[in-house]
Amino acid sequence: MFAPGLGVLMDTAVFRRLQRRNVGTAETLVAGIAVFVLLVGVAALLWG
Repeated sequence: MFAPGLGVLMDTAVFRRLQRRNVGTAETLVAGIAVFVLLVGVAALLWG
């Protein structure tokens, strides 16, 4: 239940806001990479 909830949270917090601002694909790609880096950092902090 954690992964689907995290996916919905990321969709509403990041990607839907970008859609409302009508940003291009490059900005969406950068946001996706930033979310990935953030999640890897959090996982590294939690599980070393």
